[in-house]
Amino acid sequence: MALLYYVLSFLEVALLIMSVSSGIVVSVLVRRQLEAFAGECVLAGQVIWYSHTHFELSPSDVPRCTYIIAVQAVAAAVAFTYGLYRVIAMCSERLDFPVMRVICIPVYSIMTVLTLAEAAILSHGLNEICGGFQGLNVVTTNYECATFQLVDWHIYDGGGFYDDYSKAEISGWISFVAWVSLVAIGVLHCLSDRPDNAFPSPNNAK
Repeated sequence: MALLYYVLSFLEVALLIMSVSSGIVVSVLVRRQLEAFAGECVLAGQVIWYSHTHFELSPSDVPRCTYIIAVQAVAAAVAFTYGLYRVIAMCSERLDFPVMRVICIPVYSIMTVLTLAEAAILSHGLNEICGGFQGLNVVTTNYECATFQLVDWHIYDGGGFYDDYSKAEISGWISFVAWVSLVAIGVLHCLSDRPDNAFPSPNNAK
């Protein structure tokens, strides 16, 4: 049944577009904060308070942010490449190779694991740095993490650190959900292409 094939294909392309978009957002925002902090990664960094107005920030390892940027850049590139192929394959049956649907499953699975690790690292890092800021002992005030974008960062430009990292965090989890969904779509594509299946793809339709 051709309808099943096209429904799965359109869903796959939509999820790949989502992966490209979220990957670009995460990479750009995290990269921008690396530049704002002079190449330092503040995710999971330590905040030491000396007074209610003076603190010292000890950034974490740069590879933490580098991994986040690299994973999402690769994810966006993979999603764009395969998404382009799927669009072409939908328009031309002779270019729709069944083996590609088998190959995509391990690729999608690998990207799922990588984006899960990336999203977890980003969330943990943001929670840690915010926890350090909120450790300021002011009994009468409950500061939100975003409030500390307004403090004097001295040698750094921290004016948008929370906004950028929180958006990157959301985009990172969206990316993960998209790749998990793509694994499921890939499996359904393979099942629908089996010769004994009641729902053959257009290539097998008579």
